[in-house]
Amino acid sequence: SNFLLVNLPEYAFRVNPDVLLTFSSDKAEIKGTIDVPYGLIAPHEISDSISASEDVILVSGTREERLDALPFTLDINVRLGDDVRIDGYGLTGRLDGDLRVYTTPDDFFAGRGDLDLIEGNFVLYGRTLKIMRGRMLFSGGPIDNPGVDVRAQIKLSDEEARGQGYTVGVDISGLAQDLQYHLFSDPYMEDVEILSLMIVGHSFAGSSAAEGSL
Repeated sequence: SNFLLVNLPEYAFRVNPDVLLTFSSDKAEIKGTIDVPYGLIAPHEISDSISASEDVILVSGTREERLDALPFTLDINVRLGDDVRIDGYGLTGRLDGDLRVYTTPDDFFAGRGDLDLIEGNFVLYGRTLKIMRGRMLFSGGPIDNPGVDVRAQIKLSDEEARGQGYTVGVDISGLAQDLQYHLFSDPYMEDVEILSLMIVGHSFAGSSAAEGSL
């Protein structure tokens, strides 16, 4: 209960696991549920994960087998609690949702479920975009390539804009490895104006040379 599973600068998690690990002479499997009451993902300098090298040998009595020759299956339900947060690369917010993580007959990790970013913000060149909708959708494909459905925007009132108020932003959709972007605004503006208001806070026509280059 409330077990500190990992505590690194890039991420830390406390978990309440209810899982069963079973070994037999020809396979291994792990099944169950993991509740995550606390988590912090702070990807400032994410390093690659390290897997067992190909020459690892599992020794049992007089038998020797390569570790990767033992079939291994995984089927875990991960349930995020109220204190799982992300803070890195300008993105902040709280993650919520349930995710089933499992291995497939094709021997890759799959995911099924939804993760939502709650109260999310993204800071870009000092400008804060509010994440109105931030979802990752796992439908049984590879877990590292979920569907993405995100809307980030900046909204200024007439008073804040010192004139006509506006809303500008971007919709992001598609798969994580093949994202599509669509700029939008209210009232209607050309894309270059939307980008200028998002990044430097005023019209492109009044931008300096440095702002124009940016």
